[in-house]
Amino acid sequence: MHQAIEAKENVQVRAESQTYATISLQNYFRMYARLAGMTGTADTEAAEFKKIYNLDVNVIPTNQRMIRYDEPDKVYLTANEKFAGAYLDILDCYLRGQPVLVGTTSIDMNELMSDLLNNVRKDKRVRDILDRPIVERTFTEISEQLGQELDYKTFKIPHTVLNAKQHDAEALVVAQGGRIRSVTIATNMAGRGTDIKLGGDPEMLVYLEDKLSKNASHAQYERVLAERVKQCKEEHVKVVELGGLRVIGTERHESRRIDNQLRGRSGRQGDPGSSSFYLSLEDDLLRIFGGRMEGILARLQVEKDMPIVSHRLMDRAIERAQKSVEAHNFDIRKRLLEYDDVMNQQRTVIYQIRRHILMEGEVHDQILAMAEEVGGSLAIGYTADLGKPDAWDLPTLSRILKHRYGIEREWGEEDAFSLKPQDLADELAAEVRGQLEKTLAKILEFDSLRYKHIEETAADREKLLLALIEQVAYYLTEQAAPEGLPPAKWRVGGLLEKVRERYGRAPEIPETERRHLAFDRLMTLTRLAIEGAFAADRAAIEPLILADWEIAKTEKQRRLIGSAEQRLYLWALDHHWMRHLWRMDHLREAVSFSGYAQRDPLIEYKREGFAMFEEMMWEIKKTTVNGLFRLGYEPRTGRIHIPNLQDLSDEAKLVKEESSSRAYEQAKQDAAQAAEAAGDRVKQAPVKRDRPKLGRNDPCHCGSGKKYKHCCWDKDHRAAE
Repeated sequence: MHQAIEAKENVQVRAESQTYATISLQNYFRMYARLAGMTGTADTEAAEFKKIYNLDVNVIPTNQRMIRYDEPDKVYLTANEKFAGAYLDILDCYLRGQPVLVGTTSIDMNELMSDLLNNVRKDKRVRDILDRPIVERTFTEISEQLGQELDYKTFKIPHTVLNAKQHDAEALVVAQGGRIRSVTIATNMAGRGTDIKLGGDPEMLVYLEDKLSKNASHAQYERVLAERVKQCKEEHVKVVELGGLRVIGTERHESRRIDNQLRGRSGRQGDPGSSSFYLSLEDDLLRIFGGRMEGILARLQVEKDMPIVSHRLMDRAIERAQKSVEAHNFDIRKRLLEYDDVMNQQRTVIYQIRRHILMEGEVHDQILAMAEEVGGSLAIGYTADLGKPDAWDLPTLSRILKHRYGIEREWGEEDAFSLKPQDLADELAAEVRGQLEKTLAKILEFDSLRYKHIEETAADREKLLLALIEQVAYYLTEQAAPEGLPPAKWRVGGLLEKVRERYGRAPEIPETERRHLAFDRLMTLTRLAIEGAFAADRAAIEPLILADWEIAKTEKQRRLIGSAEQRLYLWALDHHWMRHLWRMDHLREAVSFSGYAQRDPLIEYKREGFAMFEEMMWEIKKTTVNGLFRLGYEPRTGRIHIPNLQDLSDEAKLVKEESSSRAYEQAKQDAAQAAEAAGDRVKQAPVKRDRPKLGRNDPCHCGSGKKYKHCCWDKDHRAAE
């Protein structure tokens, strides 16, 4: 979509974006060591909690006895009949003063209910609903009871519409949904987490209606709040007498849990209340999953605008429809989780390796093991994996060892029959590891020569020793105060004791200062102590400084190699992991077609994904080892030169000679021979007819007047043969 818009607007079309890290909510929650939760509607989803999270659902009794009356569902034939019934229910509650909460499944339904209550007759559907005979008849009866004329064509019911567009403001409004004559229309997302108190919430009323200024004093606020508390208590008594909050649902949701949430807005903390759902056979739930609902209503001979209430067959059909939708949605979530579990297992392995590289930092032994694996795999790949000895590609193996790893090995054509692949693999594994150790040792040798050259050619011996003292002080301080530890955990006492024992003096640092000491400050104090000892007795201290410098230099060189190993390993891991994510995304799309071959797409995804993961791990190891063989050293700066990391993943750039393998050469020879043979063949001229082509029933070409099949057909075809 982004690329299509970029092309339309004549801007640069960028490459497709890729998500480098993603996780499903289920796997995210399962990362916690302890998992628990509390909700009022978990009982219907107990099976899913058990299967996905291995959690049991325990039902806790309510604080006060629940006395809400849940009326049976009212089912109509058409949607217009249903909305007319819901409208009359709201009208009755409004005229009596009972607060009403109308729950809908969508914003469109919200707007339709609002138009009904506002009597917006320019909408044809509103006219069709409000002009039904039952609405006119009900208004006539109400007018007679009240003794005043109510016109159903103009009567409007004040109400509030909430559709989860402004959560903070709607929470304030829905909290007042329990006041007298309050009518609130809301989706299932509006005002979540807000308690509807009968009679209203006094604190919310202060903000909504009194609207005190920001400069109002606390005494003013308390006075206004006391008035609102008294008002809400009086209204609470009246609302309880009217039956509490009335909840009306205009449609059953796909999940029973959401229906229970809507019902649960009423009858809280022992308050009275009632709830009722208005349904029709045109609702999506009953239309798709309702089965033979229409046949049931037809047998019951339902009158127009009259609902079916509390019928056993109807209740079963509605419950069965909701269970079908819940099972379908659960299967979707479960399937998504099963796909994500594959990536989650791979993600866990990669993140563990990455965390080890970043936190531990020491990967030298692992890389040497990788070198052995790379060497052994090369030997097997160009020998046993190719089949019989006469198919082995020893010349290419020799070129790879020479150009990539600097190993000189030559084999003749007869050697293939005397070699054993496993023995060759063991030999090359040891040689590649040994060659890598030599390469790294050579870099350390160059680094040592650099330091030696600096020490021998220093013009000012005094400045050289002071520089070495600073390096020694830094090394000793770093040993006592490792990076990442807070000052409270530094081994300052051990450092002071070591410096005093080694050089005869140490800085004085009070215990109170050690907890808030900076690294630079600690190193400076250590350096000054060593410089003081050096100034006092140069002859005795200089050998100690040089000896400690050799130790510090060795540690610095070890870190020099370790840093390069860490950087290469980390880059190879990230690079190939990102490529693997891209390939897994495409695999997810491709395996969906395996269903046409009567194969489970999930099984295919697991199988192919595991093979791709194994290939990725091999590429990570190979890229890391190959990169270390290409390390360089800059004598002037003393830094290791890292090769172009992007090229490390391109095997064609690493070893161009690999393209001239035996199979490639054989293919070129076969193509050349085929082209030569094609050139030797004489180009034949196309056959041309001496007369137009005749059909079997056309007049014969000889002029006899007979059909071709009855005249010269046989003669012409015998001549052609």
